[in-house]
Amino acid sequence: MTNDGIKILRMRIRDFNNGVQNGYLKGGISTNKKTTLAIIESLESNKKLWAELMTTYKLKSDKTNNNVTIDIDNLITTLSELHMTKADKAKAMKAEFERQKALLESQLKDALNNL
Repeated sequence: MTNDGIKILRMRIRDFNNGVQNGYLKGGISTNKKTTLAIIESLESNKKLWAELMTTYKLKSDKTNNNVTIDIDNLITTLSELHMTKADKAKAMKAEFERQKALLESQLKDALNNL
């Protein structure tokens, strides 16, 4: 596959993401859980496809290529939060807090060990 072919595939994945953001999330249409889950499944497939392309064609892990996966993950998070109950949101917030707390504790430990 040529460099142009990779660029075209990357653009089409990004076009799909933009379509979901602009058409589904901001388009004023009713979002239902079944459709949202199907879109999330498609996004997961696009993420796997991109990872396979990165591996197969030995693409550089630069900002442009990494942002494809980062953007997909962010969109999946946004879509996942659409149909969460208040309890689900609270649980997710607590889990994120614990994750950040563990990261900060690890960083503090490393900093103290490097004194």
